[in-house]
Amino acid sequence: MSGNRRKNNSEITISLFSFQDIITCLSGIMILLVLLITVDVFMKKLDTVTSRFEKIEQHKANKPDNVEGQLKQEIEQLKKMQIESEHELSEHQIRLKELNLKLTELEKEEKSVANQQKRIAFIPAKDANPNQRAIIIECSGESIRTVSKSFAADLNGIRDFIQSLQHLDKLRDYPLFIIKPSASDYAMQLVQQVQSMGFDAGYDAMPENETTQ
Repeated sequence: MSGNRRKNNSEITISLFSFQDIITCLSGIMILLVLLITVDVFMKKLDTVTSRFEKIEQHKANKPDNVEGQLKQEIEQLKKMQIESEHELSEHQIRLKELNLKLTELEKEEKSVANQQKRIAFIPAKDANPNQRAIIIECSGESIRTVSKSFAADLNGIRDFIQSLQHLDKLRDYPLFIIKPSASDYAMQLVQQVQSMGFDAGYDAMPENETTQ
């Protein structure tokens, strides 16, 4: 009897390998789940941090930096407008200077023309004919000049000048002496001599730097 029991006890055995496999699989599954949950939580936190950082950067870009950028752009535009205005002002000033120079030149030219105009102020002899033709005679310290001839302002020149008047018509022609200061020593005597020849001669004064030609 005892031998049979021992034999039966030795034949009946319990295997735990299946249970261990189940436990091992469950443990692996739990570890995988824990890892997946951990990674998911980490990724969510990372996304949150990244989103916050992006929002902060965007906020900075939209507010202080953007305002500063706009201010810089406006300042640059104002500087550019200032440079353009100064350039235009400089051009206007240059143009104004040129106009002033031209105006000064025109005024000088006008004075010069006015000074060079023939000063023909008739001082006729008594009862002179207004229809007479004036013969302009310019007297200076160096010469006696008519429209067509010039004579030296000396005795020979004066004699030649008196002879040149012989072909003039005493009734029609009117000798008009234009006397410069340098001719004051002989001019009036010459006028009187021509008047003594029967001409209704007249005279007028002229500055030294002017001319009738």
